[in-house]
Amino acid sequence: ASAKAGIPIGSTYMIGDTRSDIRQAKSTGAQTIAVEWGYQSKAVLQLEHPDIFVSIPHELLSFFGTLQVH
Repeated sequence: ASAKAGIPIGSTYMIGDTRSDIRQAKSTGAQTIAVEWGYQSKAVLQLEHPDIFVSIPHELLSFFGTLQVH
């Protein structure tokens, strides 16, 4: 999808709630956001070293609201 949109994969974010979500996103070069309210706990998600953790959905809105989107 990023190639079709002309967006470098490193400028994209994958939001996930499992280790496999984070692992797969990292394997493509995407940045990763782990959500703490999903399937796996923060302690388990930390094993994959996501780029960002968010505790509540509103934090996603705050984070993406600060990005410079072109």
